[in-house]
Amino acid sequence: EPILAEDPLALLPAIAKLNATLTQKENDDYCLRKVEFLVFGLIDQCDGLREADRLNVLNDFFFDHLKINILAHSPQQIEDLMLDHLLTHRRANSLLASLLYVYFSTRIEVPIYLINLNTHGLLKWVDGNTPKFIDLHDSGKILNSSTSLHLLNNHCQIDKEHCLDIIPLKQAFLKYMKCLIKLYEETQRTYQLKICLDYLLYIEKNDVSALGKRALVNLRLNQEDAALCDLKRYLSFVNYTSAPHEIKIAFEGLVANKHFLEDTNILLH
Repeated sequence: EPILAEDPLALLPAIAKLNATLTQKENDDYCLRKVEFLVFGLIDQCDGLREADRLNVLNDFFFDHLKINILAHSPQQIEDLMLDHLLTHRRANSLLASLLYVYFSTRIEVPIYLINLNTHGLLKWVDGNTPKFIDLHDSGKILNSSTSLHLLNNHCQIDKEHCLDIIPLKQAFLKYMKCLIKLYEETQRTYQLKICLDYLLYIEKNDVSALGKRALVNLRLNQEDAALCDLKRYLSFVNYTSAPHEIKIAFEGLVANKHFLEDTNILLH
């Protein structure tokens, strides 16, 4: 709920809680204690400094002291999206690293945000009335206008008018969730995939793609009533004739089985 309310300090605790559920470890409080220990030291170093100087301290802290290694490629292992792994091994996917960086910046009152680019290592710093851009792949370097334009041309082929817009907290969390879902699908980890889809649909109740995926996952887990419920919702948004073949097969099988069970109950009674 704090994420839905756009609480800027809610995202990292939500990720820690989700990670603990996915790994079946009670480590969300442990992760957050580690983060808060780091924040305490960072705030102490920033005491009395101007905003631009606090940003310099943040970059020194993040890249020189913590030595965070931000992966240039898309996440290929689940661990690259896990907060505990980031805090322990100091390496992560650019999206997770960006979320940690933004959390630190919020705690030292430097207004930095994720933006609507395909690459997650470019952040927006609202410096007074002048937006500037920070490249996490280059140790937090503040970019000049020509470099920003070059990155814009490289990473935003469509809708350039809105590429540099700040994205809401909810959208940032959904981006993170979809990265996890993609990897859990590829590795066929059904239990974790179901958890992620449950989280995503709690936040975005009418995500049609997620509804279809969760229906098929529920079916694999023999949760037929839940699968049928998701399929009915899915088909309230998607015309049956346009639905993917696997969705049609699942729906027809579940409906036929339900009718069979109902007919059997009538005969038995």
